Amino acid sequence: NLYSRIDGLPPTSNAPLRGGKATIYEGGTRVPCAVVWPGRTKAGQTTAALISSTDWYPTLLEMLQIENPTGVQFDGISQVPALLGKTAPRDSVVCFVPNYFPRPDTIPATYIRRGPWKLIRFHADGDQGDDRFELYNLDTDIGESKNVATANPDLVRQLNDAISTYLRNTEALVPVPNPNFDMDTISRSDKQLRAELHMSDDWYFLDNGLIRIGVDRSRGAGIGYLSPSTTHGNVLNHFDEGRFIQQSYYGKKDGSMWNGKPWNYNPVQGGSWKGDSSQILEFHKHNLEQTIFSRVQPQHWATGATCPEAVMQQTISLDGEVARVQFQWTYSGENQMLARQQELPAVFVDAALENLVYRDQGKLERRVPQWPNEYGTASGQWFAYVDKSDWGIGVFTPGTTSFTCYRAKGNGKQGPQGSACSYVAPLRTFSLSTGQVVRYDVYLTLGKLADIEKRFNAVQQQRKIADNSAAVIRRSPTAILRRRDTNEDGFLTLKEYIGDPTNRNIPALTKMFTQRDANNDGRLTIKEMNNQK
Repeated sequence: NLYSRIDGLPPTSNAPLRGGKATIYEGGTRVPCAVVWPGRTKAGQTTAALISSTDWYPTLLEMLQIENPTGVQFDGISQVPALLGKTAPRDSVVCFVPNYFPRPDTIPATYIRRGPWKLIRFHADGDQGDDRFELYNLDTDIGESKNVATANPDLVRQLNDAISTYLRNTEALVPVPNPNFDMDTISRSDKQLRAELHMSDDWYFLDNGLIRIGVDRSRGAGIGYLSPSTTHGNVLNHFDEGRFIQQSYYGKKDGSMWNGKPWNYNPVQGGSWKGDSSQILEFHKHNLEQTIFSRVQPQHWATGATCPEAVMQQTISLDGEVARVQFQWTYSGENQMLARQQELPAVFVDAALENLVYRDQGKLERRVPQWPNEYGTASGQWFAYVDKSDWGIGVFTPGTTSFTCYRAKGNGKQGPQGSACSYVAPLRTFSLSTGQVVRYDVYLTLGKLADIEKRFNAVQQQRKIADNSAAVIRRSPTAILRRRDTNEDGFLTLKEYIGDPTNRNIPALTKMFTQRDANNDGRLTIKEMNNQK
C-alpha cells in the first residue's frame, strides 16, 4: 500500500516538503494550483495567496457571475481578488484533521497558516495529555525541520487563540484525553525516556514492554542502548564514536595513521576516533511498524574524512525478547583486492559483563578475554557476555562462526560511558570491491545464558527454510546493462549508467564510468562493463 516500505525506504517523496498524504505537514496539505480565466488572468502571473479548498465554491460562483444561493453559509471565501492580482481576502488558513489514520506517525491535529508562520496543535499529545505545539517559519524552513515554538511563546499563544476561535465557530469535534486510560499500558515516548535516562535529544528508542533498544542519531545511529524494558540497566558501551553495535569495514593500507600507528581504509558507522560524526542520509522511526531505519555515510576512522563511496544501512525491529538488526553495506569505491577479516558487526559491551560464553563443536566454552585481540571459533554462531550469575547479552550472526574479542581496561571506569569495555565481533573474510553489497542479520537478546541459547535456537529454526546468512552480493554487469539500456542500442551512456539519480552517489558512479570507458567515447560496451579497474 501507499505506506509500505522496502528496506525502510518509502515509495514516494514530496521533498523538500515534509510528510505526505494524511499528514498535517506541508507534504500532505500543500498543493499547486493553475487557473486559466481567458480575458481576466494574465499568463505567467503568480500569487502567494493562501487558498483553502473550501474557497473554490464561492470563487467559481463569482467568476461565473452566479448569485449566491439564499440561506447558504459558505465555509470559504471568494478568491477572485487574488486571481486578479489584487489584495488577497484571506490572511490565514486553518486545517483540521481530527482522525487517527492507519499509517505511521499520524495524530489528530489542527494547524493555522498566517504569513510565513505555521502553528500545529497536536491534540492531547503532550506528556500529561495536554496539547503539543510545533511552530515553523515556512519562508526559511519549507521542510518544517526546525520547531521554534519554544522561542516564540507570544506568537504561539496568538495563533493558538485563532485556532480555538476557528474550532469553536465551526463547532468542530475536538479529540480530548480519556481520563480512564492508563498511560502505563503503553511505551514511554522518546522524550520521556531521554529525561528518565538522562540522555540527549539525539537518542531514539524502541520498547515493546520486554526489551528496549536505542540508537544515537548524532553518531551514525549506532546502537548504544540495550536493556530490559522494566529496568534502566544499559548493557552496551558507547564511550566514543567507535564503540557501538555498528558496521565497520577494512581495506588496504592507505597511508593513514591512528594514534601514531599506520592504519588502513576503515569506514566506521559512528564516526572517527577524533570525534567527527558520520552523516545521516536518512532516518525514520516508525511507531506503528515499531522499526528504526537509518542510512549513513560513514567516516574514515583514522583520518575523519567522509567516505562518499560507502553507504551503511540499518533497520532495527523487535520480536518478543529478541531485537533483529538488518545491516547493509554498499560500496562503489575502488577494488581493494586484499581480503580482510570484517566485523559483522562490532559489539561493545559494559565491562561489568566480563565472561564470554559460546558453543563450539557442541561444547560450551567460557573465557575472560584479555588485551589485545584474541580469536576463536563458535560453531553455534552465537556469543554471550555474562556476569557471575550467567545473566547478560547474547549476539547471533547467522552463518558466522569465527570471532575476535578483547577486554579494554581503560581507566577502570565501567558502565555505558566508561573507558573500560568488553568487545566481540563475529568475523567474515572478504575484500572490498566496486559495486559490492553486503547484507546480514544480527539478533540481540538479554537474559540468563540458557534463555539466550534457547531463543537463538528458535531463531535458527525459523530461518532454516529461508537462509538469510551474511552474503556478499555483486551485481552482474550484463544485468546492469540490460536493465539500464533504455534505448536498447547495446551501450550505456553516463546518464543510463547512473539511472535514477535520487539517493545515488553521482561523483563515485561518474568516476567508475570514466574508468571503464576505455576508448573515451562516452558510452560503455558489455566488455567495458566487465572492466573492473
